[in-house]
Amino acid sequence: MILIQNKEMTEQSLKKEAKSAVQKEMLRNMARYDEKYVFVNREQFSFELNMRSRLIEASRALAYSGAEFATFETSRCNPALWILTERGAFILRYGVPASAGIRDIFSNGKFYAFECATAIVILFYKAALDSLGPKAFDRLFREIILRDWRHDEDLNIRTQRGNDFIPGDCLYFNNPDFDEIYPQWRGENTIMLGNKEFFGHGMGIKDAEGVIKSLNQYRYPGSARSAYLMSQTTRPDFKYLYFFSPANSSGLPVYYQERKIISRIGSTVQAH
Repeated sequence: MILIQNKEMTEQSLKKEAKSAVQKEMLRNMARYDEKYVFVNREQFSFELNMRSRLIEASRALAYSGAEFATFETSRCNPALWILTERGAFILRYGVPASAGIRDIFSNGKFYAFECATAIVILFYKAALDSLGPKAFDRLFREIILRDWRHDEDLNIRTQRGNDFIPGDCLYFNNPDFDEIYPQWRGENTIMLGNKEFFGHGMGIKDAEGVIKSLNQYRYPGSARSAYLMSQTTRPDFKYLYFFSPANSSGLPVYYQERKIISRIGSTVQAH
């Protein structure tokens, strides 16, 4: 269900806002779910569709960037822009704009290797950068540290239960019987690309059956339980980020000015 200015909107009434096949899929899914998607105006609704599209574009770009999958112990980054810590975290060097650091991952992917949760956070940052522009992005995200689910509070990444899957969501495939020899394959964080496709760093672009088949190869011997898609979604705060975008001219609402994070990534998300 889509509510704009407290009015329920039909899919037909918003069809002009959906400018591509994948945005039409987003609109269709939002309209048919019981979950309420609430927006202050049409511009905020359009911003979310566009940022989700940017997320999908970034996922496809990362798939072909040359960046590799790695555990925290074997992670690497471009030393000209990032400092690599002993724990596999990337710390943006002093004086390097956040926008330059994120863009470099996509343009110089061969220098980078990281695990799949870090990849999702990178994709959220890239989508925010492409949606806000470098000037606003660099004001909002000054000191970026990349490791696992660590992120700036202005992304406000949240995980919630439910099956209201929309292209641009991060969805998690759990592998309950993973072989302890391969702990990195206890599951896969993916971005839903639309048209039944998913991107997972280290796995590439596959349909749900393909992701499950790949994970099942890393179960312990004799396991009869298959990997499966969990009933949860992980998203950045699209609605909050809208207020820093060129599309917004009204400033940040009072109720956001002292915003506190209500929820963070829950322990239900298993990241490799």
